[in-house]
Amino acid sequence: ETPFVMKRVDKGFDDDHHLEYEGFLIDVLLEIVKLLDFTFIISPVPDGKFGSLKGKQWTGMIRQLVHKEADIALAPFQMTTDRAEVVDFTKPFMTKGTTVVVRRPEPKIWMFQFLSPFSNTVWCAIFVAFISASLTLFTVSRVNSDRHARSTQNLRESFWYMWGTLLRGSLCG
Repeated sequence: ETPFVMKRVDKGFDDDHHLEYEGFLIDVLLEIVKLLDFTFIISPVPDGKFGSLKGKQWTGMIRQLVHKEADIALAPFQMTTDRAEVVDFTKPFMTKGTTVVVRRPEPKIWMFQFLSPFSNTVWCAIFVAFISASLTLFTVSRVNSDRHARSTQNLRESFWYMWGTLLRGSLCG
């Protein structure tokens, strides 16, 4: 498969290895040969297939590997679980991303869109907590008012104090 393994156009052989093939994977093979010092013969698979499982038999290059008719297969294989059970793969040198494309939805403009980060249940819980905390603050202020007459807060001030706390605002002038 172009550009990985291709039959030489000039039908000739290269000078060093007398190869009838060229391409990226052939270059990788030649580098491995330099490192590990072995000889090889390239023979195309008879059915011209990468290999798939038909019933309980493999086809293509995978079949040749499984039946020990070949030691290595050079092709841009896609790793599948079936193939991985019978052969070993090198680390991937190229990945293809699969993408699903859908139409962008029309933007829905809504007056209360600022409320959308939380569900209605969460907003109700925040509201109940706000009211409860404000009433608790007001009640505690009233109970303790006999000690400090000037520290007495009315209900409105308790709500404003809790509102500022909720919004992390400064309560000082």
